[in-house]
This record gives sequence, structure tokens and C-alpha cells, in this order.
Amino acid sequence: MKKIGFTAISLALIMSATCYASLPSNEIAIGGIQIGSPIAKVFATYGQPTRTENQGYKYYYYGKTISVRSNGKTNELVDFIESTGNNGWNTPAGIHVGSTRKEVVNAYGTPDSAREFNGVMFFKYQNRDNALQSLNFKIKNDKVIEMYLEWASAL
Repeated sequence: MKKIGFTAISLALIMSATCYASLPSNEIAIGGIQIGSPIAKVFATYGQPTRTENQGYKYYYYGKTISVRSNGKTNELVDFIESTGNNGWNTPAGIHVGSTRKEVVNAYGTPDSAREFNGVMFFKYQNRDNALQSLNFKIKNDKVIEMYLEWASAL
């Protein structure tokens, strides 16, 4: 009986370890910018934004398809990046808005969580070093229509 219990627990641990695609920190990036990067790195890489908003958090917009949010504190760390267009802002694996679902899965494996709502698939890949950080994709008709990074503690 003890042997069966040990086998069942071992199998459960192996299954849980292989079911998730948690990514290393260096893969949780869009356009070369990671969650927790100083906003100054965004400015140094992409110049001044086309528009800004201050709503407690600070929002920086680059054209109509990129938004970057900072924590609004003195140290101004990036806590959210969203890309809604094929604009040159790619993930480290080269995934961008317009990539296929298959390209996402080939690059990152099975997502840590996946759900569907109104014909849109939501894929979430957690940061294996910090589960509060994630790389996310919205996929419709097998194409990425949006991708974003988030730091859940910032919400």
C-alpha cells in the first residue's frame, strides 16, 4: 500500500513539473524591455513617447500600438507593456503580433494557463523566477492579436 501511495505521489509531482512552461526571466520581455526595467531604458531604446498619461501609474504610448506603464514611483519601473500591432516590438523568441499560435507554442511550449473567451484564446506564461510576472498572448483565428507583459503585484 505504501508503495502505491509513493508511486502516485511521485507521478503527480512529475506531471505537475512537466505541465507548465514557466519561462526564465530573460524570456519575459517585449521589445527588449523586461518587467522591472527602469523606464529610462525604454526612453534610451525608443526615444520619447508620442503621448503620456498620469493616473497614479504613468502610461507611455508609442504610436497607437504600444503602451508601457510604470509604477509611478520615483524609481519608475516598468510593470506592464502591451503591443497590439506588428510594430517591431518582439519577444526574445521573435514572437510578435501576427505570429501564429503554432509559432507561440513552438517557441514557448504549452502555456501555464490557457482559456477562451468570445473566440479569443488567452495564453499565459509565468516567469519561473517570479510567478507574479508573466508573458501573455491573445490569439484569434490562430494569429496573435495582442501580447503583453504584466507584473501582478502592480495591480
